[in-house]
Amino acid sequence: MSGRGRIVEFHRLSQIEKQTLLNIVENIVKRNKLSAVCAYGSKVAGYAKPDSDYDTLIVLEDYRNKIKYHYIEDEFNVSALLVDQDALIADANRALLGEFVIGRLLNIYEPLIGEEFLWDVETAYKKRVMLEILYEIASIHGPFITEIIFPLEYFLFEKLKKRATIYPPALYSYVKTYSGAYSSENLKASLKGFEEAAIKLEQEGLISYTNGIVRVRRKDLANKLARILSLLTYATRGIAQYAVHTYAGRVKPSVVSKEIISKISRSRDIGEVPEKLRQPKQLWKIEEGLLIVEGEDWIYQIAEALGLKKTFKLIKGDQLGEIYNISRVYILDDGINTIKLVVKKFKDIKSLKWALLGLWTFTKRFSMTPISRLYREYYAIRTLRRYGLNTPEIVSVILGDRILVTKFIDGVDLQKIICNLYEGKDGEEFVKIYGEAIGMAHKAGYTLGDTKPSNAIIFNGKLYLTDLEQASFGGDKAWDIAEFIYYSSKLTLNTQIVKKITESFLDGYLKYGDINAVINAMNHRYLAPFITLLMPQAIKAINEIIKKKVKY
Repeated sequence: MSGRGRIVEFHRLSQIEKQTLLNIVENIVKRNKLSAVCAYGSKVAGYAKPDSDYDTLIVLEDYRNKIKYHYIEDEFNVSALLVDQDALIADANRALLGEFVIGRLLNIYEPLIGEEFLWDVETAYKKRVMLEILYEIASIHGPFITEIIFPLEYFLFEKLKKRATIYPPALYSYVKTYSGAYSSENLKASLKGFEEAAIKLEQEGLISYTNGIVRVRRKDLANKLARILSLLTYATRGIAQYAVHTYAGRVKPSVVSKEIISKISRSRDIGEVPEKLRQPKQLWKIEEGLLIVEGEDWIYQIAEALGLKKTFKLIKGDQLGEIYNISRVYILDDGINTIKLVVKKFKDIKSLKWALLGLWTFTKRFSMTPISRLYREYYAIRTLRRYGLNTPEIVSVILGDRILVTKFIDGVDLQKIICNLYEGKDGEEFVKIYGEAIGMAHKAGYTLGDTKPSNAIIFNGKLYLTDLEQASFGGDKAWDIAEFIYYSSKLTLNTQIVKKITESFLDGYLKYGDINAVINAMNHRYLAPFITLLMPQAIKAINEIIKKKVKY
């Protein structure tokens, strides 16, 4: 145990109430050695009725019964839960009792004896709660977890929602605790332990924590936490909780009847469930764009965020890119404003392209899962912009559906300009600008992974980088160079233009880029995926220009 106690800021019980409870506890405990006592529930959270019990947790050393309820009808009606100290610690650390006992310290409580001990088990429990929730998110959303901004209160409400799913009668208490006159104070008190837990997790290098905000540092968090946690499924934990409840409640039938009637009555008086408790994931944010975790109405949420009227019309435009690229233009028009968006859905079918390409090249590993490609593109758009490069504006991420929504750039792609070059028109300056952009990215240690000319858009004289799902730090610079040059030279015998394109690109690239990467791009491994698309004359022309530029 840490040896650091919490500061109790909210005292809902009077001194007379506290002393009366302690006197009752003394009669219950008898010869057992007392470790800690606290009051919790309606009397402490501020939603008690005149006939409500005083809920009390009593922690005992070497308690033979391990866990047991005591109901006292006296000056106060007291519902006392007695638990063995070691069993409570084990419930905090590994859900030994299905969290049936330790869950009472999830919300506001008032320590009467052993404040320091209660603080330690509370923070140990809340640290595990945070780890388990983060593990679940990382298992589902992979590396994108590092882009999510978690307010500290999310962990509380997510856990409360899960507990209410397992044990529905608890929902009444949660609703009453976090709505009404005392909700703000109750929330502040409940978050104290989560804040201490977050600080400890930050010290362990798993997260960063600043001003109530949690950010995950490690993309491999799921693998890391799998080694830390001994996880029970929520279903298994629920069964354990009910079993412990049954065992602890070894009381007279009249008491059981009273409790059942009370729960039925409370369920009718539950009131409106706060949004944070109903859908805690709506608390998630991202740095750029609207984060929608799940929901079929995401286009309406985006329209609202963009300030469009509810009566807007949606027109689904053309599919963009190649046949395997699941991107489509959406036009939103409310009669006053018209907004064009690119909606890109990352599907498994597209990964077949990257898998085959990886087999062909033998040298480059492509990111293939939908979530990893979504993460890479989202991260690259923002990162490359910080390096002075132009990328699309992110409008939204629909995380559950693996969708990225960006503003449509109404320009001309570089592939069209290259086609014009083969027809005798101008435009090689844009090829040079693309070379400069890739060189700048490489200088910063970043590679694009997919440098086809169709992924560069020219708008108002500026070049924008798009389709960045294979971009990453520390990637293969030579592949970026080779893919653009070979792709731009496919199916042509016009070696004059092939040389012009190659030379313009390298003139731009070598302004910032790595000359060794240009040399490495001549390796036959990078030629392999394009060999059936290139004429021998074109390959020879490319090699001549590269050797000339690098003085090879």
